[in-house]
Amino acid sequence: MIADDHALVRMGIGSLVTGMRDASLCGEADSSTTLMPLLERQLPDILVTDLMMPGGDHGDGVAMVAGLRRRYPALKIIVLTMLVNPAVLRLVLDTGVHGLLLKCIARRQLALALRVVAAGGTFVDRSVRSAVCAASGDGAPWRQSGLDRLSRREREVLLLCLRGLSVTEIAGLRNRSIKTISQQKVTAFHKLGLGSDRALFEFAEQSGLMQRAR
Repeated sequence: MIADDHALVRMGIGSLVTGMRDASLCGEADSSTTLMPLLERQLPDILVTDLMMPGGDHGDGVAMVAGLRRRYPALKIIVLTMLVNPAVLRLVLDTGVHGLLLKCIARRQLALALRVVAAGGTFVDRSVRSAVCAASGDGAPWRQSGLDRLSRREREVLLLCLRGLSVTEIAGLRNRSIKTISQQKVTAFHKLGLGSDRALFEFAEQSGLMQRAR
């Protein structure tokens, strides 16, 4: 489901969703006024929503998103916004949304975000992470991307995969069994909502993980 007060934005996101083989669009809203009845009739798996939609009966902004999180805890929410204020972005993240992206992103980034979130992961745009970390003085590279949920060895396996090593090569390098390395890789993929090596490389580019692998 899409919620945005600009028709062209809804059209663009709708075109992206309908072009995905494993996704479908079940509703569009232009304000919180039209969004709430849609959610009551059919709760989607994912809601892609603008942050600021003035004039709605149920408000907008962080308060609206926080209200949706409380009322529909199973609903996965991706917020798209033009706001770059770190304090506001931090508040949005604190509501527990599953994705936060700036509207200047490329279509492929939103497609990736949809797949990551659908698989149970969290996707935060690199620009958002940079702004929030810079404002808070927190440059920890594992935060705001789901990477902080990985164990030290799971992180290590992913970094070595990004350097081009196979599971067998990693096992030999770290003196562990192939089965152990394979399981650590599978577990890390599951925690991040990734389904393939290609998805790992795309995620690594967006999260800043690729810089650590080089």
